[in-house]
Amino acid sequence: MNGLFEDPFSLPPGRVVDYVGGVEDIRARVLRCIGEPDRRFEEDSLRLMRAVRFAVTREVQVEKETCSSIFRNAPLLARISPERIREELDRILLSPGRKRGVEMLVETGLMKHVIPEIYDMIGCTQPPQWHPEGDVYTHTLMMLDAPPCLWSWPWGFCCMTSGNLPAVRWMKRGASVFPVMTRKALPWPGSF
Repeated sequence: MNGLFEDPFSLPPGRVVDYVGGVEDIRARVLRCIGEPDRRFEEDSLRLMRAVRFAVTREVQVEKETCSSIFRNAPLLARISPERIREELDRILLSPGRKRGVEMLVETGLMKHVIPEIYDMIGCTQPPQWHPEGDVYTHTLMMLDAPPCLWSWPWGFCCMTSGNLPAVRWMKRGASVFPVMTRKALPWPGSF
């Protein structure tokens, strides 16, 4: 997507210059790195999270080589400031594609470096009389697919359903703050 630009001198105006096949990818609804994906993620490791965000907010498929590179390079998230990771995660969780976003973060291994407790939900059974859908992870994905009522709702559900995290603490203005955010160094904004 970032490989396209408009020729400022074209007549008539609006001519798109595409040296990397970006227009074709947009038409095919494919997200791919320009050049070698491993190099792109090495240059800016936040691109790992952005790829997931673009996939869910733009409703595109991540190209196979790019997806494999995300999986291989997931540990590079350790270089990125927690604030930037949290901002990308906010954008994913607040998008209509939040369920797919969490699935992609888990499948690519990125979630291990963001909220690793999510993996504990996989295979964690629940009483079938109250949760016939199966494990806690499946339940969480179902809830993420429901429309949120508050800004903090998707965050809260991801954190509370793990069963391994302390309960939600409510602040003066009603905004929730989760202990996992400070423990995992994902700072929460100071004012709401």
